[in-house]
Amino acid sequence: MQAVKWLGMDRDGKMTVSPSTSLKVLHALPERHNVNLISIFGAARQGKSFLMNLLANQQDLFRISNEKEPCTQGVDLSSHFMPLEAFSRINGCPPVSSPNMSIGFVDAEGQGDRDITYDSRLVSPVLLASKVVIFNWKDSLQADRMLNLLAVLAKAAQNVELAEGETRKVFGHLHMYVCPFESPTPASCVVLRSVFRDWNFINTSPTEVHDTLFKKEKGASKEVSNRNLARHELSEAFESISIWLFPLPSIYSSMRRAEGKKIQLHAEDAIRNFCKAQLELPSLVDTQAFTAQVHLGLVKLVQGTLETLRSFPSDVADECHKALHLFVERELELASKSNNEKVFLEVYFELKSKGTTWLDKQIASGTPFTISMLEEELLRLHASFDFGEPNPAVDEVDIEQEMREFHAQLLDDLKRQYTFHIRRVVLQFIGTAKSLLEKELKVIVLPMPDQKLRERIHESKERVVLDIASQMQGWSFPQEEMVHFGNAVTEYTQQLQDAYNKQNQSASKDSAAREASA
Repeated sequence: MQAVKWLGMDRDGKMTVSPSTSLKVLHALPERHNVNLISIFGAARQGKSFLMNLLANQQDLFRISNEKEPCTQGVDLSSHFMPLEAFSRINGCPPVSSPNMSIGFVDAEGQGDRDITYDSRLVSPVLLASKVVIFNWKDSLQADRMLNLLAVLAKAAQNVELAEGETRKVFGHLHMYVCPFESPTPASCVVLRSVFRDWNFINTSPTEVHDTLFKKEKGASKEVSNRNLARHELSEAFESISIWLFPLPSIYSSMRRAEGKKIQLHAEDAIRNFCKAQLELPSLVDTQAFTAQVHLGLVKLVQGTLETLRSFPSDVADECHKALHLFVERELELASKSNNEKVFLEVYFELKSKGTTWLDKQIASGTPFTISMLEEELLRLHASFDFGEPNPAVDEVDIEQEMREFHAQLLDDLKRQYTFHIRRVVLQFIGTAKSLLEKELKVIVLPMPDQKLRERIHESKERVVLDIASQMQGWSFPQEEMVHFGNAVTEYTQQLQDAYNKQNQSASKDSAAREASA
């Protein structure tokens, strides 16, 4: 059911009333039935008709359009009336019972397209007939523009004459509301509920809004004088002026919450990237100092984000703040543990590098050294690192304990490298022993008795072994390597023994032949 035309202006500027309204709408209501009208006014093309459709819980009660020209001309009256109890239950509000009362809806032409005289004349009967008038404002809190529109009400009051002797003000109490209706308004009171539809100042208090709009300004300029005059005329037209803040609309709340979430996610990315950048710095910082340093940077990031959220609803800002606080705690813990692991790896590789370097230098020098010397050097290197006091809150890796385990592993690895080197050393000593043995046996003069030859070769072997044994001092030879050395020298001695036995036999034959011929 669409609304019908109720009031308008003819070409001569006279008020016109549509006869069809009483026929189509008012006559259809039961006799002795009270009707409370809810009217709306405000700037043109600001969604007043759409808002009234929402209020009436009807999709097409009042015509809406996205066109440049305003939809409503004059004043439209809805053909849809709601019982007060049904109306009061909208959005789950507590019911208000009144069997003989219905709620009707009035949509007025937007103000500002024509002069104030036209607007005030058009709105005067609406103010007189309505129990509630909604002032629709779809913008930020702008005192000058709002007072210009509200001046229409003061101008309308000038069009109303009170009965002789009456001292009351023309209209009742001016309530600039931004909240749901609570109870029927007294018959003597016209209620103006001001709906602010740009919620950039949602954290503003009613007192601050009232002072901005109605507190007298200081100054002598024409603009200030005009605003103060409008304030005076409004205070003279209404019994009182009150400001009530409108609860945050759910659609707006969702929108701002989504925007806040986007800002929160952007801040979380910045926090994550900051922690990553700190971990990638070349300098090595112990976990306690690293945690304090990163925490300071994260606090600044969060403070910057909260500054961005100052214009957001307090609940949205609080949600983001709590979420970022938890996120910072989690990221700081992860970063601290990662730094702890970084410290461990740095110490790990440094100890390994120093231990390996020392071993390589010792091997390259050719100077004998033992396993005990290797163990002592590794212990000295280990003791040169300061691991600090463990912090169970962030030290997921116990660096000192891990290093003890790594120390044992590194020592085993270095011992294996030492063993490989010892094998080369043993081979060198075997070669040296063979050369010395050959040199010893070259001075033997053949022929000689076999027993004496064997004794001479054995004596040479013993001297060579003693000589090599003295050179082996300072090394830690594994038992198997010493056995290998002994076996190698014995086998080579046996080879020389066999060779010299043959030479001795040949020399004996030659000597016997020479003696026989002589």
